[in-house]
Amino acid sequence: NTGTYISLLKRKGLWKDLLHILKDLRHNGFDKIPDYLFLEFKLAQECNDTNDSNEVVLVLHKKFPTDKVILFHYASALFTQKKDKELCELIPIIKAFDSIKDENLIKSYTNLFFAAGKIKDGLDFLYKQMQYNHSLSLKDFLFVCSSSPTVGPYINNSKKLVEEGDFVYYEENGNGKSDLTFKNSAIEDFIGKKIGDSIFVNRFGEIHKATIKDIKNKFFATLYNYTHSDEIRNSKNLH
Repeated sequence: NTGTYISLLKRKGLWKDLLHILKDLRHNGFDKIPDYLFLEFKLAQECNDTNDSNEVVLVLHKKFPTDKVILFHYASALFTQKKDKELCELIPIIKAFDSIKDENLIKSYTNLFFAAGKIKDGLDFLYKQMQYNHSLSLKDFLFVCSSSPTVGPYINNSKKLVEEGDFVYYEENGNGKSDLTFKNSAIEDFIGKKIGDSIFVNRFGEIHKATIKDIKNKFFATLYNYTHSDEIRNSKNLH
């Protein structure tokens, strides 16, 4: 009996033999048992059998197309195989995910985007997940990403136009100020404006002229709020 033989190999720790058996089973049409497929994928990774892990993850993805962990491994396989077209087709699907509970999976997806050169997509994905999950771990992760020579410029470079959620440096009545732009805020009218543009701000009945000096994106705004809070001082991940 196949199941008994597989159990015996597992008990004896004969992992390469077990991988060979599972591979043969799949190649001969026995690919309907998820437990065997998951075990084959795990063993293929542990044995550095890249070809087999790529094969079996494709089978798993076809069987479980909405599974976020399997999709990550499938996307990773496409990346290692340089199948850029197929990988690009997955990007909108991944970015459309609702909340992912596993913070390590969020980081893995983000790093995969970065490795594939999709920096803006990776930051957009991470930012969206951070709106669901306010964990210190993800804020630490964004902080570390900001020091990367490839990711850092996307976070720190200035913008041309203000969008909701951006961080704006401005001058108001001769004083330098900075703030987050959002609807129903005092500086809401900055939205849609560019560097050098001015608006009039109502401060408790007094009208002040405010002129934009610099515009930073929502990633910078998130990082700024974090680095100017007590959270970064309390973080164990950065010490």
